[in-house]
Amino acid sequence: KGEYSKALEYYERCLEITERRLGRDHPEVATTYHNMGAVYSRKGEYSKALEYYERCLEITERRLGRDHPSVATTYNNMGGVYSRKGEYSKALEYYERCLEITERRLGRDHPEVATTYHNMGWMLFQLRKFGDSGDCLLEAQRICRQCDQYEHREAILLRCAKYLGEIDGMMRANNAQGRMLRKLESRRQQRYGVHRCGEVGDGFCAAGGGTADPDGEGAVRSDGESSGSCQTTKVAAKKKKAISKKKKKKCKGR
Repeated sequence: KGEYSKALEYYERCLEITERRLGRDHPEVATTYHNMGAVYSRKGEYSKALEYYERCLEITERRLGRDHPSVATTYNNMGGVYSRKGEYSKALEYYERCLEITERRLGRDHPEVATTYHNMGWMLFQLRKFGDSGDCLLEAQRICRQCDQYEHREAILLRCAKYLGEIDGMMRANNAQGRMLRKLESRRQQRYGVHRCGEVGDGFCAAGGGTADPDGEGAVRSDGESSGSCQTTKVAAKKKKAISKKKKKKCKGR
């Protein structure tokens, strides 16, 4: 129904009784904290959601162990909160923690592992790490295809197919852009007539000035010398020497 305030009211009543009868450190208290965190997440109160998930995590790790599947579930949900906040790197960090526990405790082919790979794939997609994203989504697909009874099987397969299609399109576009940039670079070189020594035919040269040429080529070392020998500089030096000799001869003739 989306009556989140009402839900929280009942969870608070539950928490009051559970803490009084079972103690503040009981796993059932952790479960109630977890449920309250989920409600706050759906309300969009993400800081509050993380606060309750942290309370849940603290009790669960202490009472059930840091390697318990319930700890993995809380990590997964915290990852979901960070995802909704747009903090994709942080979300990925929690999904990776979840994956580590789930694979170790439930096995690499468990449906929950597929869910986590799917979530990681989506975060990596958002971070524009398309290669890593594709690897995670393909792994999620592989696991789901052999889990006929998994309730989220079809939803995950559809999403994986969608994201993989988008990744393929992005990578094709990037390859096309790369080809276009190479063509532009080739035209630029033809226009300016780049020589073997690296200087540009129009007279731009990196030597002696401590900066590169206007088109970004001609890397220069910190001492101001160009990274390659420059014929233009040598020719200029020869001309200067010849002019100097002519002046000396004129002086002697007088």
